[in-house]
Amino acid sequence: MLTRSRRIQAATVIARNLVPVAGIIILGWSASNLLVAYFLDTLLAFAVLFALAGTQIIPYHSDPMMRPLGRFQYAVEIVMLAAAATSIVAIPLGMPLYIFVASHSWPWQAALADFWFRIALGLQAGTALTGFARIFGELRRLPDAQRHLQRRFGFHFIRWFLVIAVAMTGLGMLPGFVGGFILVTTYAVATIYLELAPDRVMRLFRVQP
Repeated sequence: MLTRSRRIQAATVIARNLVPVAGIIILGWSASNLLVAYFLDTLLAFAVLFALAGTQIIPYHSDPMMRPLGRFQYAVEIVMLAAAATSIVAIPLGMPLYIFVASHSWPWQAALADFWFRIALGLQAGTALTGFARIFGELRRLPDAQRHLQRRFGFHFIRWFLVIAVAMTGLGMLPGFVGGFILVTTYAVATIYLELAPDRVMRLFRVQP
C-alpha cells in the first residue's frame, strides 16, 4: 500500500507530465514544438551522461606545475568526447522526429521567434549544466558509479525509444494534431512509468535495475 508521501509524489509526477498533453487539447500548444524540445532535452541528457562517462574512462591526473592549464585541457577533452558521442546518436534518434516535423510542415522560424519556446530551451540548457555538476558529485560518492550511469542512460534511451517505436507504426503521421498528440502522450506516459516504477521498466528492457 502506498504511503501518503508516495501518493503525493505519484500525483505530482503524473500532473507534471500530463500538463503538456492537456496543453495541446485545451490551449492549442504545438505538439511539434514540444517534441523538438523533448528531443533537445534528450540530447542534452545524453551529452551530460557521455561527459560523466568520460570522466570515468579518462580520470583526471592533477599536475601541480600545470594545474590551471591541465584542468582546462581535461575539460576540453571531456566536452569534445561528449559532443562527438552525442552527434553520433543524434542522427538515428532524430530521424523519426525529422520525418514527423517535415510531414507536418513545422514552422521552425516561428518556433524560434516564440519567446516561451526560447525560454524552455534555455531552461533545458541550464538544467543540463546543473545536472552535470550534481550527478558528478554523486558519482564521486557512489561505489557503483557505472551502474548509476547505466540506469540514467537507460531512462533517457527507453523513453525516447518508445516515442520512436510509436512514430514508426505510422500513428505519428496521422493528420492534424492527432499524430503529435499521440507522440507527446507516449513521452509523458513513458516518463511517468520510468519515474514511478523504474526497476520494472528497466528489467523489461534488460537494463540492470
